[in-house]
Amino acid sequence: MDQRLLTSGEVAAMFRVNLKTVTRWVKTGRLTSIRTPGGKHRFRERDVIALLDQTAGDARPRPVHHDPRDGHPLLSSPDVAHVLRLRITVVHDHLAEHGVTPIHPFPGAGRHYRRDQVHALKNTTGND
Repeated sequence: MDQRLLTSGEVAAMFRVNLKTVTRWVKTGRLTSIRTPGGKHRFRERDVIALLDQTAGDARPRPVHHDPRDGHPLLSSPDVAHVLRLRITVVHDHLAEHGVTPIHPFPGAGRHYRRDQVHALKNTTGND
């Protein structure tokens, strides 16, 4: 069976937590990992998504950024990864293939995407 594995950094980005939090979750049994020969943690994507779904109501409030041009709400790359159920590392390329361009709401901000465009893409591509 082909399983996608995520790094600790990808998991931390998806949950918007510190890397140490992900390590603590492994130690407490909240999240299981596979160890690489080099001792690094890797996480089954299905386990991470299950935990995301389980804790969806427990999440800290996230700041909402808006498109400075027209005020539309934006999603960060980790949020887009969760909505479209993609690996964080492929979000930008996937959206670019579908004509969705990133927006930088303020200097130093990472890539953000219009929420309406992301949800429209989800509905047309069947990512659910």
